[in-house]
Amino acid sequence: EAADANDKILYLKRMLQSSIPRFIFSLGTMCVLAPIIEEIFFRRFLFVALRKRMAFVWALGISAALFAIVHPNMALGAIGGIYLGYVYEKGKSLPDNILIHGMANFTISVVSMLVRR
Repeated sequence: EAADANDKILYLKRMLQSSIPRFIFSLGTMCVLAPIIEEIFFRRFLFVALRKRMAFVWALGISAALFAIVHPNMALGAIGGIYLGYVYEKGKSLPDNILIHGMANFTISVVSMLVRR
C-alpha cells in the first residue's frame, strides 16, 4: 500500500510539474467560477422561483434534480443539490453556498487526482 501511495504522489507531482497553468486554470474554473455561476442560477434564481410557488420539499427536489443533471456524477450532484438547497433555505446566504460549493469541488478534484492513474 505504501508503494501505491508513493505512485499516486509521483503522479500528482508529474502532473503539477508538466502543466501548472492548466492545473491552476482547471481549479479556478471548477472551484471558483463554476460555484459562483451555478449558485446564482440554481439557488438564487431557480430555487427561489420554485419556492415562491411550492413547498420547500418540492422546490428542493426539482432544483436538486436539475443540478444533478448538469454534473458528470449525477449522484454527487443530487447530494450536493439537496445539501446546498437546504443550506440556502436555512441561511439565505449565497456567499456561504458559493464557499461550500467551491470547497466541495476542490475536495472532489484533489481526491480524483489522487485516485486516478
